[in-house]
Amino acid sequence: MSANQQNRDEILYIYDRVCTREAKQREVLRKYGMVDALTDNPSRDRVYVSPYARPAKKGASPTRTRRNTERQNDRTTGRRRAYASRPAYASASNDGAYQYRPMSPEGGEAAHDNRFHAGIDWFLNFFESPESRAEAEMRIAKRRAAAAKRWKEYRHVILTAIILLVLAAVIGTVCYRVFFVVQDVDVSGSENYAEADIVDAAGISLGDTLYSFRASDAEGEITFLCPYIKSADVRRHAPTSVSITLEDDVPAYVTNIWGDTVLLSAGLRVLELNPDAVPDGLITLILPPVDKSVAGRVLVFTGSRAERYIRNVLADAMTSKLAEDGMIEVIDLTDEYEITMEACGLYSLTCGGESDMGLKLKMAYAAITSGQLEEDVHASINLKEVGEATVINDYREGGK
Repeated sequence: MSANQQNRDEILYIYDRVCTREAKQREVLRKYGMVDALTDNPSRDRVYVSPYARPAKKGASPTRTRRNTERQNDRTTGRRRAYASRPAYASASNDGAYQYRPMSPEGGEAAHDNRFHAGIDWFLNFFESPESRAEAEMRIAKRRAAAAKRWKEYRHVILTAIILLVLAAVIGTVCYRVFFVVQDVDVSGSENYAEADIVDAAGISLGDTLYSFRASDAEGEITFLCPYIKSADVRRHAPTSVSITLEDDVPAYVTNIWGDTVLLSAGLRVLELNPDAVPDGLITLILPPVDKSVAGRVLVFTGSRAERYIRNVLADAMTSKLAEDGMIEVIDLTDEYEITMEACGLYSLTCGGESDMGLKLKMAYAAITSGQLEEDVHASINLKEVGEATVINDYREGGK
C-alpha cells in the first residue's frame, strides 16, 4: 500500500474548534460522506505486537492462546472506547500541543497500554451518559470562551491605562519644565549679608526648576556659610518665586579655643574665628576641652555631660538680674563642681555646682546691690550654701 493510499484510507480527526463528538462526526459525514467500515483504518482492530515480546512457550494450548488473544482484543477495544470518550482537550499537553502516539507497523496508532489511565477514564465515564458529557464539554467551552473574552477586555483596559499614564507623565514633565521655573528670589530679615550672598549660599539660581532643591538643605547651607544668620526659612511660591526669611544672630560670649579667639552666640554657635575686634559687653567663657569648633555650627564638647551642665549654668546666668544689668563679665566652667564668676570687675562669685544656680545668682545680686559692700574694694562672695552669702573683702592692692 502506498503512502497516499494509506493517507486516504486512514482518517485522522483533529478538532479545529471545541465541539461535541457527535457534531464533529456529522460535519465529517457532510464533508466526506459515509465511511466504509471495511476500509476505515483496519489496523485499529489489530493488536499491536511488540517486536520485543516474549515468544510463546512450547506446548502452550491453542485454546488458551486464543482466549488470551480475545481478552487482549477486548481490552484494546475497551481502551479505544475509553480514549474516544475522553474530551477533546484530554489529549493535549500542558503547552497545548497535540501529542501523537507511535504508529504500529501495520499503520494507525499503536495501542497505548496504560491501564491506570484507562481505569480512571472508565470509572469517570461509567456514571455519565453521552448527553451529560456533551453538556460538560459545552460548559467547559463556554467558560473558556468567556475567560478569553474577559482577558481581551482587561487587556484593552490595561493598555489604555498605561498609555494614559505615560501621556500624563509626559505632559506633567513638560509643564513642570516650562512653567515651574524660579524667576524671582525674595530675601528679607538680614542686615549682616547682602541678598546675593544669601542666594548663593542657598544654592538657588534663576532658571532652576521650582522643586529642584530641598528647603531644609538650603536653610542648613545658609546658616553654615553665613554664621551670623541664626535661622532661615525658605518657602516656594508657585509657580515662579521663592522667599527666604532670615533672622540675624548676635555674639553673646567670647572664648579662647586652641589659641583662637572665638565669638559665640547665646546658643553656643560659632559665629566668627579671630575677629578683627571683639565687641564690647560680651561675657568671657572659660570652657572645658572642646572637640569641634566650626564656624556656623554649635560647639561640640568632649563629653556630653559637660555640654549639659554648661548649658544649664549659662541659661540660669543669662536670665538673672546680674546679666540683665550687665554685671557678669567672666564665667569659669572648667570644673563642674567649682563654677566661678566675676561681676562688675570687683566681685568674685564662688557658686559651687550647678544646682540652685538661679537662687545663688539672686543672692549675689542682692548682696551687690544692697549697698553694704564697700565701694571700689574687691570682695569674694561665697554662694555655695543657699540662703546665706558670705562676703570677704580683699584690701590688698589689685584685690589679689
